[in-house]
Amino acid sequence: MRWRVPGSSIAREVRLRVLLLRAGRLALKGNGKEVAALLEGEAGVAGMDYDSAEFDHALHRYLNRYRGETALEFAAALSAVLGMVDRNTDGLRVLESALGVSGRDYADNAHLMDKLRTHRSAVRPDIQAGFLFTLIGNLGVLSRVTESTALLSAYLELDADLPPADTAALVADLEVKLRRRLDGLSPDVRASFVNLVAMSLDRLAVGDAGVDALTGYLGLSADDFASAQALEGKLRPLFAGFTSPVVGDMLVISLAAAISEAHGNAQALALLEWHIGVTPADYGDIDRLARAWHAFRASRPADLSATVWRVWNGLLTESGREGDAFTLVRADSGLREADLASPDAFGPKLELRLAAARQGTQAAYVLSLAADLTTLNRGESGNRIVDWYLRGYADLWEPRASGDPGVMHLVPLLLHWLRHVAPERPDDAWTLCDQAVRYLRTSLILDELLVADRREFIDYIDGLRRQILQIGDRWSSASTVTPDDEPRLVQAHLWDAELGQRKLFEEFLLTSARPLTRTEAPKDGWPLKRVRRPSGMDGVDGHGVHGVHGVDGVDGVDEVDEVDGHLPPPAACRDEDMLQLLRPRRTRRSAAGPLSPVEARERLPPPEDWLRDAEVLVRAGVTEALVAETVGSGGLLVRAGFRADGALVWAALRAHRDGGLRVAASGAGAQGDSWRLHWASLRHDIGLLTASVRQGDPDVADMFLHVMTGAVTTMLAALDRATDGTTDGTTDGTTDRTTDRPESDTAADTAADTAAGAAWWREAEPALALLDSRKSSVSHEERLGSRLRPLLPGPDAWHAVRPLLHAELTRLHGTLTDHTRGEPRNAFDDADDHTRAYLADVARIWPLTALTDRLTPEDDLVFQLEDVLQSFPIAHYPLPDGTPLYARVRSTRVSLSALMAIMQTGVERRFATDSTRILALSHFDDEDSEDSEDSEDGFGAGSYAKWLHHGQRHLAARNGMTCLNAAETPRGAAGALRAALEDHPAFQTVTVCGHGTAGRAGIALADGEWSGDGCDWRSVNLLLLASCSVGRLEQTGDQDVEGLCVRLALHRARAVLAPRWPVIAPQAIAFVNEVVARYLDLRGRESAEASGGNLRARAVNAARHRFLQGGDTRVEGQIVRLHTVAAFELYGLG
Repeated sequence: MRWRVPGSSIAREVRLRVLLLRAGRLALKGNGKEVAALLEGEAGVAGMDYDSAEFDHALHRYLNRYRGETALEFAAALSAVLGMVDRNTDGLRVLESALGVSGRDYADNAHLMDKLRTHRSAVRPDIQAGFLFTLIGNLGVLSRVTESTALLSAYLELDADLPPADTAALVADLEVKLRRRLDGLSPDVRASFVNLVAMSLDRLAVGDAGVDALTGYLGLSADDFASAQALEGKLRPLFAGFTSPVVGDMLVISLAAAISEAHGNAQALALLEWHIGVTPADYGDIDRLARAWHAFRASRPADLSATVWRVWNGLLTESGREGDAFTLVRADSGLREADLASPDAFGPKLELRLAAARQGTQAAYVLSLAADLTTLNRGESGNRIVDWYLRGYADLWEPRASGDPGVMHLVPLLLHWLRHVAPERPDDAWTLCDQAVRYLRTSLILDELLVADRREFIDYIDGLRRQILQIGDRWSSASTVTPDDEPRLVQAHLWDAELGQRKLFEEFLLTSARPLTRTEAPKDGWPLKRVRRPSGMDGVDGHGVHGVHGVDGVDGVDEVDEVDGHLPPPAACRDEDMLQLLRPRRTRRSAAGPLSPVEARERLPPPEDWLRDAEVLVRAGVTEALVAETVGSGGLLVRAGFRADGALVWAALRAHRDGGLRVAASGAGAQGDSWRLHWASLRHDIGLLTASVRQGDPDVADMFLHVMTGAVTTMLAALDRATDGTTDGTTDGTTDRTTDRPESDTAADTAADTAAGAAWWREAEPALALLDSRKSSVSHEERLGSRLRPLLPGPDAWHAVRPLLHAELTRLHGTLTDHTRGEPRNAFDDADDHTRAYLADVARIWPLTALTDRLTPEDDLVFQLEDVLQSFPIAHYPLPDGTPLYARVRSTRVSLSALMAIMQTGVERRFATDSTRILALSHFDDEDSEDSEDSEDGFGAGSYAKWLHHGQRHLAARNGMTCLNAAETPRGAAGALRAALEDHPAFQTVTVCGHGTAGRAGIALADGEWSGDGCDWRSVNLLLLASCSVGRLEQTGDQDVEGLCVRLALHRARAVLAPRWPVIAPQAIAFVNEVVARYLDLRGRESAEASGGNLRARAVNAARHRFLQGGDTRVEGQIVRLHTVAAFELYGLG
């Protein structure tokens, strides 16, 4: 029997609590690394791999020495301090390990509930809830919103079987479960829990209706908000129990935000006014209002009181109570109307008001003040305050190496100044642009940040980039740039490139890489079990299909042995057979779920080194010499983006022998170019979609065309009525009514325009909702209503663009009605025609005449394109004489940013390989296989996989190389990619072929939906993705390809060939096999012939020439068409 020393457990508890108090004091002093070392050393996990089983054992061994409450408190403290030092993933692992939760538990609500109940049994409810808040916060920081919602739902024990559409039942369940969970909690924790739920209503599927569950728990009815006395009686008992007034402030702020969305601003204002202690009558007496507000403000931290003021003033302004809002501005700041005219008058008062707040809060306050003054028709005063504040912002003019903690709020202020002040002060604007770019080099947000906040910051960076490009655009011209203008034009594009790389860096920080379970590695052998002989193949052109060896005892036809080449023979890929691939499949490809969660000990290639390299480059900035080196002596960099007004601005830059850049050509478009290009892209996507659906299922196509055409017709008619100003009038859609009005619009004119715009929206909204409904399965699955919505101007803006909007809707209507006339054409011919029309549309919006004369056959073009231009096949741009751009130059490729180009170049120098190994991996589900019940003639998409593997094995043999394969044996799984890259030092090429997944860029493989994670691609010279979406429009977002390439770049991919829209399996296979053939051929030539590099880009260009003649017509005898060739783009290095 082992004897315990009496009191030893108590002594341990006391010692640990003393240690936690010491750690807390150190943390308050900002000594995060010291605290992390202290707590890791205490737990015995210092230096461990947090994703290893060893870590789990060590942490549990330590935590098991303490009571459940104390153990959870320690785990929460260790997690928090790891977050302080930017180790958020490790911090989350601590919490999950303490609870015994792994990645797969979040997908099983019942199992997660059981684990939480086990850990709740011996822990006080307050400690449970506090630990839950910490865990949910960590999940949110790491973009794991789905898991954080699952955790909250499991903790509340919400009924997962309720129908998502039954909002009333969901709200009732939430109210009952919330009341049950909050029983027994302290007032502070109850308030924090209500805050958490208020911020999660949408994710819990109850939306605005869930607000009633929260107010119901607090005992509030709608009538209570009409009386401060009623609110006092209902809420004071709860608020009296708070240990700090800050708890009540946070509860009121979150409730006010939720209530304003669900029930309007009046109830939210009533709650806020009760909490602050003011009445509606106080707005009539500024002194009384100031006394009440200042008393409230004095009892709160300065940052929190500023936040309360911003919410309060915002609610007043949104409610149309401009007079009361301006009274509040003056009561808060001490400013009077006369003070606003001069910095000498308002400066001292604002300095006093802002003195106790942090820099970030100060900037946010000034921004809110300026915005409110603009709304109150005092925009000049707001601009004057912003100008005064920026002039005195020391960190802007003398950036600290450690950065500015207020950067999140300063960038919107810079945007405000550039929008409203810059036009009157162009020289100051140029100086501020330069300073803003320098400031952002060091002001990085590397610590934890909510996903929504980082996305908002990315939008700010993008807005700043467009404003700076607008300022630099006055040196753009369709004619030759003068020597005096050239330096400023180059500088403007360098700023644009630098802000572009900062935006991409923020995307890197936002991207959450996930582990990947290893599966059986690909092998040097035939990977398909079943290959049935397609009818009509034997004896065609002397190339038959014969069986040779079985695989693992499976009878059937094995590898094609008599087709001597890397391309599928045309006889095996007849149009009538390939068109069968457009038939509806039993299940949507979105049925392929995410990759199976992996055990905690499975470690993915860490992106930290990549992020550190990126950080170094961001801090160094973008210089002429750096860009010139990246472009190279034979390169021509074409940068294209959009000004703040949507006009397209571009410049072609060449490296000069002095190490600088020279402008070869440049130009600027017209306001609204971005909008017009989005319409062109949408028309092209719908054209491809309609062509494939009509060929695949006429009944489904008829319903789609009926719903889509009806919606567009409704919007056109509503637009005509709104323009005419009557309920039944019409217009021809060509006259802009503004031309008949006096130059100075009256308030009545503006009000009439807004009212007409509101009427137009009231009719357009149901049409958009119909497109997203299930009336047409096609429009519902493709989210066409959601895609169309951002292209329609709101009630305040519709009239200015009415003629253009009418023209775009009319063109879309024409695209749809063209498909309702006559019998369906060959879908491939239709797709080619839609692609030609798209190319012509973009050429009209973006004329490149100035560039044409500067091109030479030796040019290697590199494009850095923004936004909707990412979806445009720039290599196929039709030059004025009709020649496609790719035919006039040696090569083309796309680089997503200067940052990515520089980083990929660095990886290339270290890891470029002469490996004699290639890899081909494919996966098609059972419905695509030749023996599928739905594949009547053996022509499912999977039946063409044999040509991928035969072609690549043929190329390997021809070049004295080894070709590893995975499809059926071994399986074509993402885990097989990981296994191959871990087992072999390098590959020349890796080709991945499978169905594109719905909703986001990725490929459905044997182990689930793969979006680029889990593999280290540094040792692969060229990655080719033949993502065959079988004629269905699924990757519709303009950012899909960019998002995929960002993820692959995080895993060190140097060059990726990927399609920007759906492609048909056999055509995609033929194209990627030809690219591999050309690439291997270029590598195998004499070094003199292959000089100049860019072998990958040159291989892609050569493949284009192999399949197309005259730029847009397929070569006779080839199966690959224009819409497939144009879909593929090379991203990254050439």
